[in-house]
Amino acid sequence: SHPELLDWLAVELMENNWDTRHIHRLILGSNTYRQSSAYIANNAQLDPDNLRYWRWEPRRLEAEAIRDTMLATAGSIDLKAGGASVPRSKVNESNRRSVYLQQKRDNLPHQQMLFDGANAVTSCAHRRVSTVSLQPLYLLNSKFAQRMAREFAKSVEEVHEPRKQVAEAIQRALGRKAEIDELRRGELLTKEHGLVSFCAALMNLNEFLYIP
Repeated sequence: SHPELLDWLAVELMENNWDTRHIHRLILGSNTYRQSSAYIANNAQLDPDNLRYWRWEPRRLEAEAIRDTMLATAGSIDLKAGGASVPRSKVNESNRRSVYLQQKRDNLPHQQMLFDGANAVTSCAHRRVSTVSLQPLYLLNSKFAQRMAREFAKSVEEVHEPRKQVAEAIQRALGRKAEIDELRRGELLTKEHGLVSFCAALMNLNEFLYIP
């Protein structure tokens, strides 16, 4: 969408002895890359499609990253490198990272296909991002999601006070401190439906699934 910028970066790369680290630093340190995702009404009126990148557009995690993030949040992820791949029949019980899930063209992992993973048949330079009703249903009701919610809840049960459990769960899932209203509502949900349900709800939030 911005060919002149790509040309400039290509020249910059060549003039710096093809040093890719220089390009990485340049991009990561740029004002555009470090933009806030905050909505500004005046900017939205001038550029509703964000063609000039006046804000960071929240980006959903890839299918593999969603699964790995759920494992990491629950404290269950297996970080061992190497070894045999995980067959589809064992995906729900496995704690291995998604990179080790078996890739068979006619039988790909369900979550991978549900969240727009590559189909392993054709070249995929850019994944599409869909939002369909089956996605939250999977994150709420699948065997894997339910197991992650239980293990997540078990990991925060060490904190005995309900409000502190809610605060700890939010800190682990969202990487920030809980707000007062979130603590109140989280404590109420936990009291009525249990800590597992609250943990499942956290892993269904946009803030959990998207890079803000």
